[in-house]
Amino acid sequence: MGLIIDFILLLVILIIAFMGFNMGLVKVGTGIVGMYLGIQIATFFYVVFADLTATAGNATSRATNQIVWFFTLWVVWSIVFTLILWSFTKTIYIPKRLANLDQLGGLALGMFAGIFGLFVLAFVVRNMVMIVWLSTGQPNNYSNSIREGFDASIIFGILRSLRYVYLNILSPWLPVAQIPVFKDNPLFG
Repeated sequence: MGLIIDFILLLVILIIAFMGFNMGLVKVGTGIVGMYLGIQIATFFYVVFADLTATAGNATSRATNQIVWFFTLWVVWSIVFTLILWSFTKTIYIPKRLANLDQLGGLALGMFAGIFGLFVLAFVVRNMVMIVWLSTGQPNNYSNSIREGFDASIIFGILRSLRYVYLNILSPWLPVAQIPVFKDNPLFG
């Protein structure tokens, strides 16, 4: 299962690199700003929405809802802000002699932003599977296979080690210090 997860993550990284190269530096830069603004909105409101939709007194429900609402708010607001910012970039003209630099810059920034997006997505999927597995009494079923696959995945291991780098880079600009998406075990800390 770890190899399947590695293959999927590697495929997503290659697609992100291709998209960053094609979009160029300006569009990818506005995408990063959109992702940043989206994470700001998500960190302000995910607890509010999670508390509204969680089952009262149920820690599993609250943790699950926090992860789902953080991810949903982040994706939706990142897309909204990115599209708004892209509407302003239509008037920017890149000279032909700088087209290669624009593409290489887009590739580099696209990899940074894309790996961050993949990082969040992988943690959301892993933590959701972990919550399902823990809440069902830790049976030996598909949830356990997926959880063990993430734990055995080489690329997810690299993403897990990059978590501290990303959080140290982003922490001065985040409204809260601890986001439940990035915990190894979202129920117990």
